[in-house]
This record gives sequence, structure tokens and C-alpha cells, in this order.
Amino acid sequence: LTETQHPRPEIPNWVTPELTDEAGARLDGDLQILRDIVSGFNRLEEQFADPALTFAAKSRGYFTPDEDDRLRQMLVAYRSYRLGLYEIIQRYLGYRRIADPTPQLKGFMIGFGAALTLYAKSLKLIQTWEREAQMRKKLNEPDTKFGLEAGFFDDILGAFSSLSNYRLLVQANWFWRGQRQLVRRLELAAAPDWRWLADLIRRQRVVVRQRLFQVLGCRFRHGCRMCWKTTVQPVRSTRYGFQAFVGSAFAGIRTTVHYRPAITETILAEIHSELKPGDVLLVRAEQKLTSAVLPSFWAHAAIYFGGREDLLRLGLR
Repeated sequence: LTETQHPRPEIPNWVTPELTDEAGARLDGDLQILRDIVSGFNRLEEQFADPALTFAAKSRGYFTPDEDDRLRQMLVAYRSYRLGLYEIIQRYLGYRRIADPTPQLKGFMIGFGAALTLYAKSLKLIQTWEREAQMRKKLNEPDTKFGLEAGFFDDILGAFSSLSNYRLLVQANWFWRGQRQLVRRLELAAAPDWRWLADLIRRQRVVVRQRLFQVLGCRFRHGCRMCWKTTVQPVRSTRYGFQAFVGSAFAGIRTTVHYRPAITETILAEIHSELKPGDVLLVRAEQKLTSAVLPSFWAHAAIYFGGREDLLRLGLR
């Protein structure tokens, strides 16, 4: 199970017909790494499920700086766990080249367990946030401070909904079905760590078998969003830019040579006591062409800054 941007790796040097002691230690070490990654993912899922993270942001329409930093830190951890799983998967793609059946099966189990975990955790994130437009947008935002590239959520959705990835998982699942008797015969599940891995595979296999239609649905929605971003959205942006250019060009055209500003000194005197810095005034200037062209009664707007003392009282120097 590999994403398209990950090249097929070279078979590790330790995968030889005779498994060395170093390779055996690598198997045990990678199994422990996998256990740590699964534990870390479980903790992250609890944090992502915290309603306090998104409820307030959803009601107000934006994230505070503290909420944004917390979310970014969680994404950095999530990305690190994903990369760790990919490293394990790529390391054991060449498990068939191990001649000894016991370490060969161990290598397959570690790689298969990592692939199933990657699939299941991606599904959990997608189920939680795919239909939350505000959160999905936040997860796709780049952030140089945390080293996050744009499109993080879309990358996860694209890899999860890849039919080639799903096919590879199904093939691995069929291979595993034929090896369960060998697992029992070799007593791999007798040791606590390997019993944990066998249980992990058993639980996550159920997720793979039951999610084909969900994968197809995710693929369809992902394709529609990519089509929107690459074709429809640029066209709409171009149209908006053209409208903005035309609007700016006509904004100063007046229909009379005796123009008077819509906000007169008299009006300012009447409302001055009510104004505060930051107030927005909606304006209709009858003597401007934009009042006839723009599809709104209020064709212009002005923002009131106040005086120097007003701004100093607000802490704006």
C-alpha cells in the first residue's frame, strides 16, 4: 500500500535467504515501533474527537490562534505517525525474498499490520471531517511554521480512496487467510507482542472487507473536488478578477459634473457621536455610475477609523 508520490523502494539489504541476527532484531524493533504508532494514533483520535476543538470555531466561523496551534501540533504528530507506517510498509514489501518461513511470515505480519492501521486511521479521520467544510479547509491549509504542505487532508483522502491501494490490501488479506494455520503451527501468536499483532490484524481486516462501497464513494467525492479545484474554480476566479477590474475601472465615473460626496459634513456631524473606530458605513452615491451597474442598493462602503486618540485607546499605535 503506497501513495503515488512514494517511489517503489529498493529491497532492504538485510532481506537475504539467510536471516541474520541483525534482521531478527529489526523485526522485533519494528513490531515495537508499530505498537507505539498505534498507541499514538489512538491518543490522537481522542483529541480529534474532542468537541471543544471545533464546536466553538464552528459557531464563530474561525479558529483562535491557540486553537489553530493546537490543531497544527496534532497534524504534525499525525503526519509523523503516517510516515512511520509508510516506512514500515516499504521495508517489508520484499518479505517473499526471506527463505525462512518464520521470519518471512513475521515480516509480512508487520507490513500488513502497518497497512491495515494506515487504512483504518485514515478512514477514521475521513469519517470525522470529510463533511465538515470548515475543518477540511483548515486541514488542507499550508503552514510553514509547522512544516505542513497544502492539501494534507486531500492527500489522505486520495490515498484511502485509491482503488489500486484497496486491491493490494485485498490481495494481502487473501494471502493472510492462507497463512493462519502456519501462524498457529509456528506458535507466533504465543508471544505477547506477536499475539497483539495477530489480534490487530484480525480486527482491522473486518474494516477492509466492509468498506469497498465507502472507498468508491470517497473516490467519487474526491474526484469531484479535484475537478472543481482544477477546472471550475480557476474559471470562476478569472471571472471574478475580470469583474473586479471592470468594477474598479467604473467606480470613479460620475454621472454629473457637479458631484457631491454621499457622506456630507452634515451627515458626519449627525452620526459622529455614534461612530466608533472599525464601524462600517454602507453608502449609496446616486451620482456615480456604479449605483446603476452594481446589483445592490448599497454600491459602496466606508470604514471609520476615528482619530489618533481613538486608536491609541484601542492600543493601535
